Amino acid sequence: MLAIPARRSPSEIQSHTKLKSLSKMDVLMEADASFLKGKEFHRHRLILTKTKLICRPQEPKKNRSLVEFSIKLADVLISHFHEHLKDCGKFRHERQCSCIPCRTCCIAPSSSQVNYQEGVSAFLTVVSFPYNKPVKENGVRKKKEYVFLFEVESGPAENLRVAREWRGKIWNLCSPKNDVGRDERGGGDATDSAAVKKRKFLVCINPFSGPGNAKQIYARDVQPLFKEADIEVEELVTKRQNHARELAAKVEYKEYDAVIIVSGDGLVFEWLNGIMERPDRDQAISLPMGIIPAGSGNALAAAVLSSKKEQYFKNAHLHSAFCAAKGQSSPMDVVEVHYGNKTVYSFLAVVWGIISDIDIESEWLRFIGSPRFTIQAFIRIINLRKYNGRLSYLPAEGYKYRKDSTTLMEGSNDGEAIGSKLPLVTSNSVSVQAGDGIINPSFERQDSSSSEQSTSNDSASCRLPSLSEPVPSNWKVIEGKFICIAVLQDSHLSRDVIAWPNRAFSEGVMCIQYVLHSATRSELFNVMTDMEHGTHMGKDTTKSVFAKAFRIEPMEDDGIITVDGEKVEFGPIQGQMMDLKANILIPS
Repeated sequence: MLAIPARRSPSEIQSHTKLKSLSKMDVLMEADASFLKGKEFHRHRLILTKTKLICRPQEPKKNRSLVEFSIKLADVLISHFHEHLKDCGKFRHERQCSCIPCRTCCIAPSSSQVNYQEGVSAFLTVVSFPYNKPVKENGVRKKKEYVFLFEVESGPAENLRVAREWRGKIWNLCSPKNDVGRDERGGGDATDSAAVKKRKFLVCINPFSGPGNAKQIYARDVQPLFKEADIEVEELVTKRQNHARELAAKVEYKEYDAVIIVSGDGLVFEWLNGIMERPDRDQAISLPMGIIPAGSGNALAAAVLSSKKEQYFKNAHLHSAFCAAKGQSSPMDVVEVHYGNKTVYSFLAVVWGIISDIDIESEWLRFIGSPRFTIQAFIRIINLRKYNGRLSYLPAEGYKYRKDSTTLMEGSNDGEAIGSKLPLVTSNSVSVQAGDGIINPSFERQDSSSSEQSTSNDSASCRLPSLSEPVPSNWKVIEGKFICIAVLQDSHLSRDVIAWPNRAFSEGVMCIQYVLHSATRSELFNVMTDMEHGTHMGKDTTKSVFAKAFRIEPMEDDGIITVDGEKVEFGPIQGQMMDLKANILIPS
């Protein structure tokens, strides 16, 4: 049995509170503990702030390999506290416990600075997924575990109390805020680890999505992380088209903290529309969705990851699972879409023209994943189609689009098209020639009171007429030949297409981007390249306007229109932004 670390005098302890580069306001907790490095424990001072856990070696001169380090709480998945090692060790051979202290049961080297006494020590394990290098340098998250040993003179009960207190405080700082609270028994508070509510996720896996490897993705990257995060899961594998829609329409949503979609955007569309079929949809839609990219396009997953500056070109499955486990329920816009005699609900985009052609006509290449879109884009631009039609929309008055945190895009107000050199028209029924098309703004003059009303997100202010009725006089109308019209509600159209850079999930407006027939093949290739970086907005080829409602009226006998990547009946289609929001898991 090795000795317990010597106790420090009050003056020694006080010296440790004079922390360099940290004020007293920054420090939430601090204590002496021993950190497991390799097969040895070393004395450290633990310092907890709102953003990180600092580990400061107390005798660095004796061991130069010991350096101060910190653990970002944004990277922490979970923390565990453990009683003395014999409680873990008895399960070690039965493979019933996977915590690190089990592996330390065999560690008792004579060279260790610190050792523990059986039945006395308490342990804190912090599980973190930091990036191994910056995202811009293709960095990815890698799992790290940190084990700390607490031993005080008062004995085992006090050691356990200290470990529990640290675990609870760390969890309170780094966990999703909607998951911390009183336990089911009604006792404890958020800083007590026993009061942390265990979450339950419903996981829907689509084995037919994209290349068809959703099951393998879940088993390899998602399931282990959820288990590590102590999240209970119920798994459902879809068996047919619209199976997820049927499940969503009858799921007992109060039994779960979130639904996790392991698929592409198509299963998200199914789930959302199943929820919207329910009589209690206003309540059921509160169940947040998490998305693990296992399809071809994976637009929503890319939007979530990019919104938090996460890596989504490498290890996107793991990073998405991490975001879901750390995620907090956040609102996401929903657009009500009408075509024929049907109504569906969209979270992504309504598209007509070259982009929808590429999406649907590349199905024969589904087995190769996202490269299918690049191949089909090349084919479609070479064999270019142009479509006659009419685009109408209700401008989102007063909306300002910022290309980045400092740059306000010109022409983003009052319905003027970004990228357009046409003058802003503010009078009623004035037409401007645009190639072979007609731009007919048809603004209605408004006084200040009616203008204020139009900037609100009140659905009554933009209630849609039926498709057989003309659009209201305060809508804009563009008629002519188009190469593409895309009505966007998300930042991405696929993993590789940034259609609306920096778009938040709940802005209450749509971005309508369109390309007129005058664009050359060379310009279209440039557009496709620019969309990979989101630099197409503001250029002459792509026009962009912001709207609360829209209508597309093809003047063609045949074509492809998609809603969230799903082909729908060809013909007139319209939609409006809803007040009701879906919910999605995004780390705070």
